[in-house]
Amino acid sequence: MQFSFSVVVNPMNSSISPFKPWLLALLALVIIELTYYGVIRPPRITWNSFLDLNYAETESFQRLVAHDKIVAFDKADPNIIQVGDSSGLHSVQPPVVMSHIPGWNYLNMSVATNLGYNGYYNMARLQLERSPNARYLVLYTSPMGGVPRKLLWDGEQKLMAPQIHNEFISPLHRLIQLPTLAARKEVIDYGYYLGYRLKSRNEPISTNRGYLAFDAVFRSSNGWTRETDIEGDVKANIYKVILPEVDAYENASPEMVRNGLRKFPKVTDEKFYNWKTLTYESYFDHIYGRFAELAKEYGVKLVIIFNPVPASASRAEFEEFIEWNAIKAGLNRLRSMHPGVIVTDIDFWPDEKFSVFSHISTLNSTESSHRVGMILRKIIGNEQPASRSRLKPIAVSQGDVDIDFSKPYAGYGWTDQAGTTNQFPLQYVGPRNKGWIYTSLKEGSAYTVRAVFRGDVSEMAQRLLFKANGLSMQKLVTGQTGDELWAEWLVPKEAVDSYRGWMTLEFDLSDVLRETGGRERTVEFLRVMAIPHGQPLH
Repeated sequence: MQFSFSVVVNPMNSSISPFKPWLLALLALVIIELTYYGVIRPPRITWNSFLDLNYAETESFQRLVAHDKIVAFDKADPNIIQVGDSSGLHSVQPPVVMSHIPGWNYLNMSVATNLGYNGYYNMARLQLERSPNARYLVLYTSPMGGVPRKLLWDGEQKLMAPQIHNEFISPLHRLIQLPTLAARKEVIDYGYYLGYRLKSRNEPISTNRGYLAFDAVFRSSNGWTRETDIEGDVKANIYKVILPEVDAYENASPEMVRNGLRKFPKVTDEKFYNWKTLTYESYFDHIYGRFAELAKEYGVKLVIIFNPVPASASRAEFEEFIEWNAIKAGLNRLRSMHPGVIVTDIDFWPDEKFSVFSHISTLNSTESSHRVGMILRKIIGNEQPASRSRLKPIAVSQGDVDIDFSKPYAGYGWTDQAGTTNQFPLQYVGPRNKGWIYTSLKEGSAYTVRAVFRGDVSEMAQRLLFKANGLSMQKLVTGQTGDELWAEWLVPKEAVDSYRGWMTLEFDLSDVLRETGGRERTVEFLRVMAIPHGQPLH
């Protein structure tokens, strides 16, 4: 008898054997991701790698502003969305705008020109997608170099538009984003800085003064932050960026200005060859047309608002830099092509209201915000916003407010002990002898505000003046504890509610400091506290 044996090899097992390590790795990845998501539940908007997070390098201010706004306002659902360049970031305070349009929520998503119009477009699409109650889209830019043109659409400079699209809009890219991306910064920091031995765990992502002030205020202001303005808080040439050789514009001859401006590409109604239509097309028509189509897609009305322009820019010598007639003709053509789009006029303001030619100064941003509010009031008329049932609160209202001058805060007019404004802490009254703080309080209550400081004369507390939202406040009491002086004021409910709790607090020591020229007096502010009136101060 003969026996025969045969070995049957499972072809399937044979074929997958080389892939077992990969399958096990994939299984481990799935387990890790599901476990992390199940335990931490990170918000979907945080699953991104938008920030570079390079070793020993600081993220740019503009990239951080874009990232933080996108994440913070994920659930905002405003009625009016603003996008655009830094002129809108610094000159439009939504709470002031909303005082002209009761019941409407306004969100400032403006960032900077290095987003380009593609970036503004992506920011608009992203926010419209997650704002079902949106009714208006405001495109806010400065006409001083910020009108549609090659440089701001498909120029050679590195714009942020592709990253915004990939990380927050692209369905394909978002499909492969994993929950642990939400912990990307912590993991990278832990590895780069040896388990936080070389860096504090709570250290801010950037020590840039403008970013720290932005981070302290943008949530409660619905996206606004103060302009960093000028070193030392003193008047300077607003055209310094493009005319560095001119100390003061008003002292420069027209020919000197022309020679300086000839170095730059002229700002005008540029054209490009459109290979799809085989014709030359205006960037005005193409870009504004894209925004008009976007507004139509989401059922909102597009409003184009321009930042005010310095009056000096209308002088003849500026024809070397900007062709106003061509720009106005392009805007008139836009009005004809898209009658549903509202295009506002370009306003010229006195030069002293600007920090640089394209930015309204911090102290005039309230006025420019009123301007936007009045423009929208005329457009909106008696229209009511959509049902509020799905609206999420935007502003972060606070009960007690305690501003420590040794930490970052949103303020203006303060300096460090050396008289500079490069970094925090900023706690000395600057050259104007006045200082401002921007913050928010909870609506519906009167507040007691106490300023605590040190000075070399005891009557400083008695003579310190205080305004809230531009109105002089009643002083309640002054005192001294050790070497600390303090003064308290009553801020009535009407002042708190005028801008939905948004506050501009002004401290004025001019009367004291002028007596000896302002430099011989020493004033060191320590903190400002605000609590509902009638409750004891800490």
